Amino acid sequence: MDRTKTGLRRLTTVSFLAAALLPSPAAALEIHDYQPERHDRFEAGTFPATPVANNDSWAVDFDFSGVGWSADDPRKGFALVSPSHFVGARHFRPALDSEIAFMSQDGELRSYTYVRFHTIKNDDGENTDLFIGELSEDIPASHNIAYYTVLDKPESELTGSELIVYGRGND
Repeated sequence: MDRTKTGLRRLTTVSFLAAALLPSPAAALEIHDYQPERHDRFEAGTFPATPVANNDSWAVDFDFSGVGWSADDPRKGFALVSPSHFVGARHFRPALDSEIAFMSQDGELRSYTYVRFHTIKNDDGENTDLFIGELSEDIPASHNIAYYTVLDKPESELTGSELIVYGRGND
């Protein structure tokens, strides 16, 4: 097992969400040698119509079932933060009453209706570029789709932490 994968195992599945809430990163990872078979979450040619998990991906040992996408525009990705709420970029918000899709831990494609949104405000009461979306109903636990708690720590306590930042499409 390579050192990178070992180090990533120490991360929690909620860490990637914390990065979206930080004003500026301390460091970043840039992939210079992109390889679809190693870096894509789904097998080539299967996303978004009939996604098949890519078992050769670096992230195969992580539960990304709570990371979904807009069925209308699969470039719009979101992370569940409760059984009925997800967080995303406000400038890339999907249309109300559209479907949000998730791949369950069992490999089943599931969709839920997005019905309401709430803009996240900063400490000064100004709108941020984040929003909380609300589904028409809770996703049942039997659907095997994870949700991630929001990391509630000051930025000073995160210095030196390893994070997974998720973005730019779902495939």
